[in-house]
Amino acid sequence: MLRGDHAPILIMMHSNHPKTNTLFRFENWWVMEHDFNDVAKQSWNKSSSRPFHQKTKYLSYDLKKWRKAKPNLTSQLNSIESLIL
Repeated sequence: MLRGDHAPILIMMHSNHPKTNTLFRFENWWVMEHDFNDVAKQSWNKSSSRPFHQKTKYLSYDLKKWRKAKPNLTSQLNSIESLIL
């Protein structure tokens, strides 16, 4: 008798989870910022009773908000370049 290794797939066409349009992209230079650890630690601690996937969701939200409050990286690089020249 032949047997396949295929398994059925359940697809949910309508989900209650809202779609997010923006992806979270971690930037390595963030860890060099003096206030990064404080922001990450506060975000992680305030969601301590939540499951891991929710903790990471809150962390990404707080880091995005933190990043937007920072000066634009391109303008920082331009000002440093003008100081060097």
